[in-house]
Amino acid sequence: MDGISSLSAILGVLQVLGSATIAVYKYAASVKGAPAACDRLLQELSAIGGTLGHAKVVLDGLQGHDDFSSNHTLKITAFLGGTGGPLESCRATIEELCAWLARDGDKRMRVDRRMLWPFQEKELMEFVQRLERHKTHFILALSLNSADSLMHLGNSVEDVKKEQQRVKDEKARQELQMDLRELIEWLSPLDVDRMALLKQWIPVLQGIPGSGKTILVSTVIDELKSSCSGGNEEAILAYYYCDFSDSKSANPVTVLRTLLTLFMATIDDDSVDTFVDLLKRKKATKSPPDDIELLQLLLLRAIGERKAIIVLDELDECVDRRWLLEFIPRLVHQASVRWLVSSRREQDIVGAFEDFHTISLSHEFENVYADIQRYIMQTLETEPRLRRLDSELKAELGSALLHKADGMFRWVQCQLDFIITRRTRQSIREALRTLPRGLYPTCERILKRIEDEGEESALIAKTTLLWLVSALRPLKLVEVEEAIIIEVGSESLNDDARVLDEHDILEICSSLVDYDDSTDIVNVSHYSVQNFFFLTTC
Repeated sequence: MDGISSLSAILGVLQVLGSATIAVYKYAASVKGAPAACDRLLQELSAIGGTLGHAKVVLDGLQGHDDFSSNHTLKITAFLGGTGGPLESCRATIEELCAWLARDGDKRMRVDRRMLWPFQEKELMEFVQRLERHKTHFILALSLNSADSLMHLGNSVEDVKKEQQRVKDEKARQELQMDLRELIEWLSPLDVDRMALLKQWIPVLQGIPGSGKTILVSTVIDELKSSCSGGNEEAILAYYYCDFSDSKSANPVTVLRTLLTLFMATIDDDSVDTFVDLLKRKKATKSPPDDIELLQLLLLRAIGERKAIIVLDELDECVDRRWLLEFIPRLVHQASVRWLVSSRREQDIVGAFEDFHTISLSHEFENVYADIQRYIMQTLETEPRLRRLDSELKAELGSALLHKADGMFRWVQCQLDFIITRRTRQSIREALRTLPRGLYPTCERILKRIEDEGEESALIAKTTLLWLVSALRPLKLVEVEEAIIIEVGSESLNDDARVLDEHDILEICSSLVDYDDSTDIVNVSHYSVQNFFFLTTC
């Protein structure tokens, strides 16, 4: 094996070594009791990586000299050998380790893996011993490179030192990044996005339930993201949605911790030490902080002197929001932060933001009216069952909905969903003649329509809504399907009551629920629906 072949073989080992390191981290996270043994394994992998990295530096230095193919170089390459040599043998061991770690990788097998761990520990330690032997071989190969050969390197000795320092610095940087990633995972209660942008305004957006505040906020966020492209001024955008269907997300501690993790994810490596107190807390296996005052200070620290924009949607759905109402105005003055907040017109929120510019959708009637009109026309042209209606009936339908919408997109959506279920022109005109006023009467009509379909549909809808409004976290459709066959007083599931198709649940509940097919999550469609259900069942 010549010098070039040795370099190629070393790079091959380093590549599989990186994959093995990742596999060990994943394995350690899935097996209780494994971390101690896995630490030994990681130490050996790191030592081999460092030794081979040093061998690569030596060979790289020799490559630029006339004696790259001399006896000095051959002392290393001959020892490393070709087929069956230390490099090939080490690579085979590491690949065998990766295959062993990947065995039973299915998440459903993790419980069995914990039970089998005492028996698997012996196998893992055998890998540690084999890696130790490979490490010894590589150290011996380096020692064969005599002092005489190093004298011929000349200035390359200094290059080796610089490369070693670079490797050391890179390793330190990677360790800092790993600390930061682990800290963010430890702190983060939810999965939310982050991105850069460029804007500096702070309105408070207020509107009645169902007026389209969340859709409008989403549009603003998209506009902000696109407007920052090519900008010279740097700022950070963090946005958060208080989801009434997820009680955890509406908690002020969750709001602050999520915002904290978003800004921490954008800090540079040199700033990681700023959170050394959190690192110590995490390494001591303590829980993330839940003191609101402390979280506020940490958020200020994470933002620092940078410019930032925070978008907070549906603040009115946040429980115990007085902490946020005190903190948001203070943060504007203490840091370079701009806010966009949306909510219903609640008195405590109005009072907290009286010094801020407020946009009331009730005062933007003409713009909202035009948007609702476009929404109705678009739905009439794209929804298959409505698209078949004649132009006269479409005009009647659009005019009636627009006249009684009162600025509520959600109300219009519910009426269109109801009208889609009508089978004749007469029944459509009757539905338009008896349009309910407001969201609560709309919910009553939807439930009445479900009851008219029969006792079975009514029971499925009622049970589904009961589970959705009572759950402490969002439920998947498959979970709802299982939940509705639970019968009070029965010790077993009534499988005969299971729906033939889980999507029948969505069809029955209609506008009362929303479904995200990318996550399989089912939610009550609107805060008003949840309130209505509480009022009529409690």
